[in-house]
Amino acid sequence: MPDLKISAAPPNPAPAGTDSFATNKAGVDFQTTLTQILSLIVFPPPPPEVNDLSAAVTWANIPDANVPQSAVTQHQAALAILRAQLTDLATVSQAEAEAGTATNDRIWTAERVAQAIAALGGGGGLPEYLYNASDFQNPNNADWNVQALAPAAADSNNAALTVRLFDDAVAEGVGIQFRIPVGATSMVFNAVSRAETAPGVAAVVSPRIHFRTIGDNAAVPAPPNTQFSMNDINIPTNENFQYDSQTITLAFMGLTAGDYVQFEYSRNPTHPNDDLVGDWALLSLLMSFT
Repeated sequence: MPDLKISAAPPNPAPAGTDSFATNKAGVDFQTTLTQILSLIVFPPPPPEVNDLSAAVTWANIPDANVPQSAVTQHQAALAILRAQLTDLATVSQAEAEAGTATNDRIWTAERVAQAIAALGGGGGLPEYLYNASDFQNPNNADWNVQALAPAAADSNNAALTVRLFDDAVAEGVGIQFRIPVGATSMVFNAVSRAETAPGVAAVVSPRIHFRTIGDNAAVPAPPNTQFSMNDINIPTNENFQYDSQTITLAFMGLTAGDYVQFEYSRNPTHPNDDLVGDWALLSLLMSFT
């Protein structure tokens, strides 16, 4: 900016009230208002902000106090914990895990893991128990309501699969047992089954359940146990697997969340609705909860 001087005795005084000055440079007199003077002043730009996020920022660390809970939970759907990351875990027996009696706080049953995942925003919050044909218990003694097992066999249409075959004349069953998860109010039976031989017309299979609780410091109830018929399963005129589901409240069955239970799942061929001729093939039974 050119040097400016305020003359001691300006030859051309500015009119009164204009806040102007007469300045002189190289012997030439001229007037410049205060506004003009200020417009000629160039102020240096402010220094860049230390944490200017428009440029690369290198963080040595982030203090815990600067990371609010919402900064983590907003990404909870993307969080994943790999099995390899779980270390220093003690070992418990299957019975302890199922009964929830493990004393080491670092050991979580499947139920607790599912509830933790739900708290992080994933899953339904309650575990599921999947029983494939090879996983069922075999009711072949007097401690079962139906004392005849549905035998396991290679599926006649695809030998890579194993099914349980339920006779059309003699009641046969399979067994399952589990702990009803805390927080459940209903139990959902999800069966995958088919006709061993396609019927000439649409047919029906009538399943039935039998159950008992296995209490803490209590004798296991002897048969006959509580039983009732379930909804009919409709069988079309083919041998394709069918998906069927039925929800039953715990209150209806007289059960309580947290109970350890044993079920027998059977076919009732003497039921008037059961008219499928030949075996009924059960591939799997998935138990879920609401």
